[in-house]
Amino acid sequence: MARFVVFLSTALAGLLSPQFATAQDKSADNQFLINAISHSTWEVKASELAAKQASNQTVKDFANRMVKDHTDLNKEMLKQAKGANVAVVTGLEKDQRDRYDRLSKLKGDDFDREYLSWMVESHEKMINFFDSEAKDGKLDALRDFAKNHSADLKKHLEEAKKLRDDLKK
Repeated sequence: MARFVVFLSTALAGLLSPQFATAQDKSADNQFLINAISHSTWEVKASELAAKQASNQTVKDFANRMVKDHTDLNKEMLKQAKGANVAVVTGLEKDQRDRYDRLSKLKGDDFDREYLSWMVESHEKMINFFDSEAKDGKLDALRDFAKNHSADLKKHLEEAKKLRDDLKK
């Protein structure tokens, strides 16, 4: 009887493992959407604040571009999430709310430097999400989406780094 239970368990595991692999694959794609939307939402909110509060006009111009570009990106990602049947919360997470609150209390050059530092950090994370999805994503549409948008994020990152470095001088 014990051999039969072991055999049956092994046979069932073999039959079910492709289903579990598929669920895991979808889970990784879903996690990409959740992470990317979360970071992009943060970038919109922080950039809306920067568009009003930055002291440097170049930083304000960058912030306005981030609002537009990431609002558009969020709309596209939400369509992808809907197509993949992924429920996504579009508000800020607790650590993002805390950062936003700290940022909102800064003024002048301190604000500009902190905003740009966070834009660099957030874009680096987003690029990692997008590059990973472009390489390893299981859903064709999502993998292609990540490939198509990675270059734009890299341009944002380079611009944020340059602005941040220029403010340090």
